[in-house]
Amino acid sequence: MLEKRQTSHGNILVVDAQQTTRSVAYTTLSQAGYIVEEAGSGHGALAILEQLLPDLVILDLRMAEMDGYAVCATIRERYPSHVLPILMMTDAEDEESISRAYEVGATDFISKPFKRVLLHQRVRYILRAQRAEQKNHKLAYFDSLTGLHNRASFGDRLMQSVAIANRYGRVVALLFIDLDNFKRVNDTLGHVAGDQLLKEVANRLRQTIRGTDTISRVETQPSQLVARMGGDEFTVLLPEISCGENAATVAMRILSSLSAPFDLVGNEVYITPSIGISVYPEDAQDGDSLLQHADGAMYFAKRNGKNVYHFYDDSMNEEAHRRLEVDKYLRLAFDRAEFTLNYQPQMNARTGQLCGTEALLRWHNAELGIVSPGEFIPVAEENGLIVKIGEWVLREACRQGSAWLASGLVFGRIAVNVSAVQFKQRHFVEFVVDALATSGLEAHLLEIEITEGLMLNDSEGTVRTLEALNDIGVQMAIDDFGTGYSCLNYLKRLPIDRLKIDQSFVTEITSDPSDAAIASAIISLADSLDLDVIAEGVETDKQLRFLQSKGCNEIQGYLLSRPIAAAEMTAMLCDGPPSLASMHRDRNHERTVLFVDDDPEIITLCKHALNGEGYRILTVSDPGKAFDLFVQYQIHVVVADYAMPNITGDDLLSRVSRLSPDTIRIMLSGNSDMQSLIATVNTSALFQFLEKPVSAKQLRGVIRKAFTAYDRQHVASRNASAIEVA
Repeated sequence: MLEKRQTSHGNILVVDAQQTTRSVAYTTLSQAGYIVEEAGSGHGALAILEQLLPDLVILDLRMAEMDGYAVCATIRERYPSHVLPILMMTDAEDEESISRAYEVGATDFISKPFKRVLLHQRVRYILRAQRAEQKNHKLAYFDSLTGLHNRASFGDRLMQSVAIANRYGRVVALLFIDLDNFKRVNDTLGHVAGDQLLKEVANRLRQTIRGTDTISRVETQPSQLVARMGGDEFTVLLPEISCGENAATVAMRILSSLSAPFDLVGNEVYITPSIGISVYPEDAQDGDSLLQHADGAMYFAKRNGKNVYHFYDDSMNEEAHRRLEVDKYLRLAFDRAEFTLNYQPQMNARTGQLCGTEALLRWHNAELGIVSPGEFIPVAEENGLIVKIGEWVLREACRQGSAWLASGLVFGRIAVNVSAVQFKQRHFVEFVVDALATSGLEAHLLEIEITEGLMLNDSEGTVRTLEALNDIGVQMAIDDFGTGYSCLNYLKRLPIDRLKIDQSFVTEITSDPSDAAIASAIISLADSLDLDVIAEGVETDKQLRFLQSKGCNEIQGYLLSRPIAAAEMTAMLCDGPPSLASMHRDRNHERTVLFVDDDPEIITLCKHALNGEGYRILTVSDPGKAFDLFVQYQIHVVVADYAMPNITGDDLLSRVSRLSPDTIRIMLSGNSDMQSLIATVNTSALFQFLEKPVSAKQLRGVIRKAFTAYDRQHVASRNASAIEVA
């Protein structure tokens, strides 16, 4: 292991075949406070340089076997990135000798025999200049924040390592490291904490990689090297491995080292790296290509789960070229009008009726053909087009929804998936308001889907945006619920209307107990929080029956329909989808809810709130006429206002309890005394009391629970009858 001896003056290597000259130089410089090493030949000097890093080499020009010219040239060739001055001693003062010495890398000259005082002063001058040069060298080749080598220094060392490996048939590995979600640290804790994290990561990388940096180590074969390339990107150069697999060992040590928490200004922070590995000569024949391939392997690791390492292979190069092609043509897609929206219907799992449709972006490029959203959306997020694309999708979906309504077609609601980047835009709410106003679509008919990752990355900002959207009446859904970092705390804080069970839990829901348990838990959770739940990717009758048995409100998937173009969706809305017809209940068993209220605004609210829920909605403003409807229809749920003319709400519900005891009874009231309410509850056996004003979301939740209670009551009654017969 090489060491640099600590002294206030410096370390000097004196190389001369004559013992007398070496002795004079040794005595002179030792008395001046320098540490002096001696070598009697050129080969001896090079051997010492492999073990010692001096501050200055004093080298005789004329030596047998290997003269000063050859020694100087070899030093410069082996250590091109080091600031190592060489003072030549010579008794030849001809111009040719001096010119040749400078050509091979000499710093200065001193004539032999030399005066001791002149030698001392010359050495002082050279070392002073050398320290100034080292300072400039450090600024140019080292990262000021972490002290690691920078991009320029790493590039020099990489080229040198590849050249030596090529000459001697050796293996070089390069690790490209990127910190996952580093921006989150800067955004939440500030740039001071972010800088501190980078410094601590650099320290752990130094400790993990064997060997030391090039300032304190010099060898014929360069040692391992850690560099910061910029931002949160680091590289590790391994020029001394025997095979590429050794790089995996180093990568695993790095993953382990960075897995421990970091203490940043009193906050415990976890960070993970994505690591790409490329190997010379297997993956590339030059340094630039080796770096490029390691970078590509790193991005592959990041897109495939993060906190892992991946070796480069040719398919990644093909993938990188494909991404460049996608990026190029994606920038032309708007001008070429290549984007379209497809629509996939959503069904009420209880009634079999259409309750909504999700707008899904499609891109058909002339050169690439049909490009999957899973391929082009990540590219759009990287190149910044995602906001522009997202805005187009939202406006087009609102325009189409308004066009359907103008044609008298009912679609429930239209759902649009919004990226985290777009959702976090400062004026996102204002944009939604403008899109609704421009299209004429009512706010409650629009549903915005976001991922649960937003809740963790920017919880306060997300809360403010969700509350603002809720205030204007837009519905909100959490997409792919359960696949990310689910945090139940945010569900009770945020104005969410709906959870979407990801299709990964639905595919094997009838055969995998774990998927069944997760889906059932999500449905139960949503029910307890008065949230709707919709299952994606439903493809079979068995999946549908399972979800219905667990109380899932809505479904979406190929069992109903594949995503279809707007014209096909229009035809489906006109004719009714064949796939839903078999699931419709018989008209005599259509779920029916009756609203009795003399306030027309309340009646309108109730109709809007339950639009798309699949219920048959009956309304009457005169409570006396309500009983005629009980003769015409089987009414499952009745909602009556407490204060009405002629017949009060408690009288009406009391009579309903005798006339139709199976009907679930709910009371609405905005002004009533407690004694009267207690009497109503006692005589009418109310299912629930709702105080005015009631929100659409609250009403939907109560009606859903009422029908669930009706179903349980009906099943219990049927079971009891079966027991009596038996």
